[in-house]
Amino acid sequence: YQRRVHGAVKNWWNGTKNSTPSDHFTVNIFREQKIEGQNQTQTEILSEGSGSWLEYVQFDGVVYWRISDKIEPWNSDEEILLPSHSQSRLDSILIKAKEYDKAQIEKERLEELQRHDAKIRRKPHHN
Repeated sequence: YQRRVHGAVKNWWNGTKNSTPSDHFTVNIFREQKIEGQNQTQTEILSEGSGSWLEYVQFDGVVYWRISDKIEPWNSDEEILLPSHSQSRLDSILIKAKEYDKAQIEKERLEELQRHDAKIRRKPHHN
Protein backbone atom coordinates (compact mmCIF):
# COMPACT_ATOMS: atom_id res chain seq x y z
CA TYR A 1 0.00 0.00 0.00
CA GLN A 2 1.37 3.39 -1.01
CA ARG A 3 -0.10 6.84 -1.37
CA ARG A 4 1.51 10.13 -2.35
CA VAL A 5 1.16 13.06 0.04
CA HIS A 6 2.88 16.38 -0.77
CA GLY A 7 5.64 14.76 -2.86
CA ALA A 8 6.34 12.00 -0.35
CA VAL A 9 5.39 8.37 -0.68
CA LYS A 10 3.50 7.00 2.33
CA ASN A 11 4.07 3.29 2.86
CA TRP A 12 1.92 1.18 5.13
CA TRP A 13 4.91 -0.63 6.67
CA ASN A 14 7.79 1.82 6.22
CA GLY A 15 6.19 5.11 7.17
CA THR A 16 7.19 8.06 4.96
CA LYS A 17 10.03 8.13 2.49
CA ASN A 18 10.94 11.08 0.33
CA SER A 19 10.38 10.47 -3.38
CA THR A 20 13.11 12.98 -4.33
CA PRO A 21 16.57 11.36 -4.59
CA SER A 22 19.00 12.51 -1.91
CA ASP A 23 21.44 13.73 -4.55
CA HIS A 24 18.87 15.87 -6.38
CA PHE A 25 19.73 19.54 -6.88
CA THR A 26 18.21 22.65 -8.41
CA VAL A 27 20.10 25.60 -9.85
CA ASN A 28 19.00 29.12 -10.69
CA ILE A 29 21.35 31.39 -12.58
CA PHE A 30 20.26 34.95 -12.17
CA ARG A 31 21.30 38.56 -12.58
CA GLU A 32 20.62 41.18 -9.95
CA GLN A 33 20.45 44.82 -10.94
CA LYS A 34 20.12 47.78 -8.62
CA ILE A 35 17.05 49.84 -9.42
CA GLU A 36 18.27 53.34 -10.14
CA GLY A 37 17.21 55.88 -7.54
CA GLN A 38 15.95 53.21 -5.16
CA ASN A 39 17.53 51.06 -2.48
CA GLN A 40 16.23 47.87 -4.13
CA THR A 41 17.47 45.26 -6.56
CA GLN A 42 15.64 43.54 -9.38
CA THR A 43 16.30 39.84 -9.92
CA GLU A 44 16.10 38.33 -13.39
CA ILE A 45 16.34 34.55 -13.75
CA LEU A 46 18.57 33.75 -16.72
CA SER A 47 18.45 29.96 -16.53
CA GLU A 48 16.95 27.22 -14.36
CA GLY A 49 18.35 23.76 -13.99
CA SER A 50 18.11 20.59 -11.98
CA GLY A 51 19.38 17.10 -11.86
CA SER A 52 20.77 14.25 -9.89
CA TRP A 53 24.45 13.34 -9.75
CA LEU A 54 23.44 9.74 -10.39
CA GLU A 55 20.97 10.41 -13.22
CA TYR A 56 21.10 13.62 -15.31
CA VAL A 57 21.74 17.37 -15.51
CA GLN A 58 19.37 19.72 -17.35
CA PHE A 59 19.06 23.45 -17.90
CA ASP A 60 15.91 25.10 -19.24
CA GLY A 61 14.44 21.74 -20.19
CA VAL A 62 17.49 20.62 -22.20
CA VAL A 63 19.28 17.56 -20.83
CA TYR A 64 23.06 18.06 -21.12
CA TRP A 65 24.19 14.85 -19.46
CA ARG A 66 22.78 11.47 -18.47
CA ILE A 67 24.69 8.87 -16.53
CA SER A 68 23.91 6.40 -19.30
CA ASP A 69 25.62 8.60 -21.95
CA LYS A 70 28.56 6.96 -23.64
CA ILE A 71 31.62 9.20 -23.49
CA GLU A 72 34.22 8.84 -26.18
CA PRO A 73 37.79 8.80 -24.89
CA TRP A 74 39.76 11.93 -25.62
CA ASN A 75 42.83 11.05 -27.63
CA SER A 76 45.38 13.64 -28.52
CA ASP A 77 48.92 13.28 -29.75
CA GLU A 78 49.57 16.81 -28.56
CA GLU A 79 49.81 17.54 -24.84
CA ILE A 80 47.59 20.50 -24.03
CA LEU A 81 48.49 22.45 -20.90
CA LEU A 82 46.38 24.99 -19.09
CA PRO A 83 47.83 28.52 -18.87
CA SER A 84 48.13 28.00 -15.09
CA HIS A 85 50.30 24.86 -15.49
CA SER A 86 53.82 25.25 -14.05
CA GLN A 87 55.39 24.55 -17.45
CA SER A 88 53.67 27.71 -18.74
CA ARG A 89 55.37 29.90 -16.13
CA LEU A 90 57.91 32.35 -17.48
CA ASP A 91 60.72 31.05 -15.25
CA SER A 92 60.22 27.51 -16.63
CA ILE A 93 60.22 28.82 -20.19
CA LEU A 94 63.44 30.76 -19.52
CA ILE A 95 65.10 27.65 -18.05
CA LYS A 96 64.20 25.68 -21.19
CA ALA A 97 65.76 28.49 -23.22
CA LYS A 98 68.89 28.20 -21.00
CA GLU A 99 68.50 31.79 -19.80
CA TYR A 100 69.25 30.91 -16.19
CA ASP A 101 69.91 34.43 -14.86
CA LYS A 102 66.61 35.74 -16.21
CA ALA A 103 64.84 32.62 -14.92
CA GLN A 104 66.23 33.22 -11.41
CA ILE A 105 65.05 36.84 -11.45
CA GLU A 106 61.58 35.75 -12.56
CA LYS A 107 61.46 32.99 -9.94
CA GLU A 108 62.34 35.49 -7.19
CA ARG A 109 59.69 37.91 -8.48
CA LEU A 110 57.04 35.17 -8.30
CA GLU A 111 58.14 34.13 -4.80
CA GLU A 112 57.93 37.74 -3.59
CA LEU A 113 54.45 38.03 -5.05
CA GLN A 114 53.41 34.80 -3.31
CA ARG A 115 54.80 36.03 0.04
CA HIS A 116 52.91 39.32 -0.39
CA ASP A 117 49.64 37.46 -1.18
CA ALA A 118 50.12 35.18 1.83
CA LYS A 119 50.68 38.21 4.08
CA ILE A 120 47.45 39.82 2.85
CA ARG A 121 45.50 36.60 3.49
CA ARG A 122 46.84 36.42 7.07
CA LYS A 123 45.66 39.95 7.91
CA PRO A 124 42.32 40.13 9.73
CA HIS A 125 39.61 41.63 7.52
CA HIS A 126 37.77 44.66 8.87
CA ASN A 127 34.50 45.81 7.32
